[in-house]
Amino acid sequence: MPREGFQRQGRAPQCSAYSVRGAHGRDVGCSARPLPGRRPGRRERGGAVRCIDCPEPATHRRRCKHHHQVYENRASVRARRARRAVLVRVFSGAARLRALVGARGGARCARCGSVALAGSVDVDHVRPLARGGEDADQNVQVLCRACHLAKTGEDFASAS
Repeated sequence: MPREGFQRQGRAPQCSAYSVRGAHGRDVGCSARPLPGRRPGRRERGGAVRCIDCPEPATHRRRCKHHHQVYENRASVRARRARRAVLVRVFSGAARLRALVGARGGARCARCGSVALAGSVDVDHVRPLARGGEDADQNVQVLCRACHLAKTGEDFASAS
């Protein structure tokens, strides 16, 4: 249901938007831009977040479903995501250690010393990324599940 003072425009191929009728009787605003006087991507009186490209409710990273799909399909966004995926695969210490453990079929827990199969071990950051640690080879270790749960509890219990 359109909000008061707004008229529903016909659905354009690229988006659905609302338009405001000005004092002169013409439409004010554009279906591809936010309406004048409204800050995009902000919470409105009812608490709902609106799309940064149109007045529809935002559901995906401050965009409505349609504008999120348009954004994700941009060549520049797809290229950036592909570059980041390559960087993570190549430069991630945790990813390299996981691959090494998988190739060997198992590893020894750095905390308790037990030997476990690749499916039952976790790659852990010595200093957690959330606490300022880096994703480098010297900051990752192999832990069994029980030791990993215990260490994670210790890491984050001491901070609070």
